[in-house]
Parts: sequence; structure tokens; C-alpha cells
Amino acid sequence: MKATNTPIGDRTAHLAGRPVSHGYADADLLCCDAFAGDLVHCATNRGMLDDDAMQLQTVAGRIGPLFAPNEEIADGLTLVQRAFARLDQREQWLVELLVRSSDYPLLNSFRRAINWLGNGWLYLFATVAVLIWQGKSGIRPVLAAACAAGCAVVFYTSLKPLLGRLRPRDADPLLRLPIEPMDKYSCPSGHCMSATAIAVPLLASFPQFQAAILSLGILIAWSRLACGHHYLSDVLLGIGLGVLVSMPICGLIL
Repeated sequence: MKATNTPIGDRTAHLAGRPVSHGYADADLLCCDAFAGDLVHCATNRGMLDDDAMQLQTVAGRIGPLFAPNEEIADGLTLVQRAFARLDQREQWLVELLVRSSDYPLLNSFRRAINWLGNGWLYLFATVAVLIWQGKSGIRPVLAAACAAGCAVVFYTSLKPLLGRLRPRDADPLLRLPIEPMDKYSCPSGHCMSATAIAVPLLASFPQFQAAILSLGILIAWSRLACGHHYLSDVLLGIGLGVLVSMPICGLIL
């Protein structure tokens, strides 16, 4: 890449005037400070003029506030964490009950199979079945389900780290899980959110299969609890968010 001859002050002035971003942890601030120090050290070693080095030092000193956490957001997330702590105590018994009551060869294989289908294979099979059965008329329902599922994935993968609710085994390390969870955080249930987002357009298009679609959704929700990956409130929130995500998409496509 060709180096620019623009002075350091001109190239970095826009950075100093940026609005403050919010929601970054202290670790991000430390990394930012270290990065700024590396910039200044590199500039000095390369023989920059004193004025340019001083301008870079000034901008580096202003990088920290760009990543300063917003107090209102931090307070709101603290309240959410406290609410989750209370919910964890009230819901832990149900997760442990379902995990231990399913720890028999037949039920264990069944919950593992439902969990495997909920990873995405069920939706692949459903897509092929709809397109074979309906032909061109099945394209709209499949497209709506695919768009809703994509939006659900983007939504819950962004929301989970923000909420930061840990999984049931973090509260009970002795809890035996048949399958390891796919990520660290619990809320909302991504499996239930995706399943619901896909189920809504299919229910709207094929009401004659309502019982089968709802039964599969219930089984996926049960498997998430029986595998010890989620609390009940994670599952319920995932279902609710799945409905909210898919309804507008159904209105646009179906």
C-alpha cells in the first residue's frame, strides 16, 4: 500500500473529534491504551518529527474516552444481571430435574437426537420436503423461513454476549451434560428462537400441519432444558423473540 504524505495531525484530527462510543469494558480501555502507546513508540523509533510525535501523543491520550462505557447502559446491564441471578436460583431446580430424569439410555439418545435436529438438520430436511411437495409455490414459505432464521441468528448472537447470562452448569459444576453447549452464554435460547422464526411462516403457509410443527417446537424446547443448556426463561424469551422477528418478514414475503 502506498504511504501517504499527509501530516499526522491532519490524518488523526478526525479521530480526536469522534463522538464517544459506549459499552466497552475496562479490558478494552487497557488494550486501547497499550495500542496508543505502541503507536507513539513506533513513531519515535521511525524518527518522526517532534511536532508529529506530540500530535500523535495528544490523539492517543484522547482514545480512552472514545471507549468509555456509558453509565446508564452499565447500570441497566447491572440490573439485568441481578435479575438473572434471582431467576437462576428459582429455575436451577427445573433444569437439574429434567437433566437427571432424562439420564437414561433411551431418553438420553432421544434428547441428543432432537438437539442434533435443532442444530439445523431439521430445517434442511423441511426445506427439501416443502420444495418437493409444493414445487414453485413452496419457494415463498421457504424464503420467508430462511430470512427469519438468518435474522434470528444475527439477533441472538449479538444479544447473548450483551446480556451475559451464564449457563446452568456454571451454577452447578456437577451437572452432567450429554452434549457440550456451542457457546458460553445462555440467554436467549438460539435453538428456540431459530425454530420459532422458521415455524411461524410454515404455520402461516401450511396450517394443516400445525400439530406436527408445534410438536417439533415443543420437543426442541424440551431438549434444550433436558440437555442442561438453558433455563426456562431462556427458552421462553427465545420463542417470543422468534415470533417478533418472523412476523414482519411473513408480512413482506408471504
